[in-house]
Amino acid sequence: MQASRAASQAPIALGANDVVVREYGPIAGSFPLAPAQTKSADAPQVATLPYVNWFPDECATGGPAAAVCDTVTLGVDAPVTADEVYLKVVLEWEGDSDLDLYLWDNRQLGTSYTEVARSAGTGDQETIRVLAPSLREYNLTILNWAGVNLGYRLTAELVVVAFSPPVEVLEPEFRPIDPSEAPVTLADPPVVKDAPIASVAVAPPALAPAPAPAPVEFANVGAAADPDFAGFPPSSFRDSLAAPRVIRPRLAAAPAPSAVGVLFWLGMAPVVAAATLWFGFKRRSTHNLRQ
Repeated sequence: MQASRAASQAPIALGANDVVVREYGPIAGSFPLAPAQTKSADAPQVATLPYVNWFPDECATGGPAAAVCDTVTLGVDAPVTADEVYLKVVLEWEGDSDLDLYLWDNRQLGTSYTEVARSAGTGDQETIRVLAPSLREYNLTILNWAGVNLGYRLTAELVVVAFSPPVEVLEPEFRPIDPSEAPVTLADPPVVKDAPIASVAVAPPALAPAPAPAPVEFANVGAAADPDFAGFPPSSFRDSLAAPRVIRPRLAAAPAPSAVGVLFWLGMAPVVAAATLWFGFKRRSTHNLRQ
């Protein structure tokens, strides 16, 4: 464990896919809060006390904030040809203190330090992730915002992911035919003919005729007379039933009417009807005259 006096600490150097874990001693003091001041994610210049900033030079040995924060220099050697690179720093500690983690440049981006990333939560772990870290030199500041710190641990990792370029499959290159080249004649492949198959006549198997079924003979069964009908007296009805049936000859059909008769009745029927009506009318008229 590195001895800590709340000042500059042992540096960390990272190469491709390196993981470095460092443990540091406790930070002696904590940041004093003004009565109206609360923790914020805004810029760190939030108070009017003697040491209000936690820039790398102010947290370094002899700085105005050296009693409440540490400075750790971070070197990053990221390959330029890598397709995906990201930096990850994790801050962990034990106890009831509240630590915050800040990542700064090394004045490459201006005359003063420029904040690159921060993690200032209220839990017991802070994490910073930076995609494609292009600067080779960085600074970390660890601030004890409140409580009594018993030490902390930093885990820095530089992840490099190589990207395999896709393989492009091109179509065959077109090449025109040179007239000077002799044409290539391909011989026809030999034709193999199968030997003819001799046909063999196969006679169907002879089927034996089915045997004729044996005739069924029924034995005569005698029927005994019913004794219940033996004591009846002689009856003419019973004798008529027992007598053989006599088939009478069929009567001859009536002759069909002649055409003369039909015409006669068709002509006489209206005359008779007219005479009957006239006679009835005449009689009625005579009877009315007599009255």
